[in-house]
Amino acid sequence: KANKKVVYITTAEPPSNVKNQMALIGWDIKEKDKIIFIDCYSWRISTIRREKEKYQLSNINNLNELEQLFLKALEELKIESDGLIIFDSLSDLLLHTEEKSVFKLIQLMTGRIKAVDSNGIFLIEAGIHDDKQIATINYIMDGTIEMAINDDKRQMRIKRMIDTIHPLKWVDFEINKGVEVEVEEFFK
Repeated sequence: KANKKVVYITTAEPPSNVKNQMALIGWDIKEKDKIIFIDCYSWRISTIRREKEKYQLSNINNLNELEQLFLKALEELKIESDGLIIFDSLSDLLLHTEEKSVFKLIQLMTGRIKAVDSNGIFLIEAGIHDDKQIATINYIMDGTIEMAINDDKRQMRIKRMIDTIHPLKWVDFEINKGVEVEVEEFFK
């Protein structure tokens, strides 16, 4: 809706699934939209079923190739400000690749995102990483937003955000045509 240029890196499922999920909540992806999917999933399934994405990683262990695909996508979209980069999810990289290399890649990506005056959202799955990995990722990022399901309610909290004063409490949210949070409730 905001006409942002988006690079969406998907490791946990194929881009077609992500597009279908977006459509279910009202985000209909059209060819004219300024979004590039980097497919870091299809390497693990047979070549018969592989997605036909222009940006497709040949192997999850090849972080140099992923870096090049990311830089190429930024260049193709000509992101100079107000872009959005989504990495879903860092967990797959940490499960398949040497962690120091993953941290270096994340630092490069976050640096490039800041250089083009844009925002990045890096997802990580709860409960499958050790405390040191989580602490390192928190150190690299400017902020951490946690999401959970508690008592059959979707909830979120800002755990850490540089240069902001924010409450630490959990707040309810809904997913309709995006994530909807009652702002007044959040800042009470």
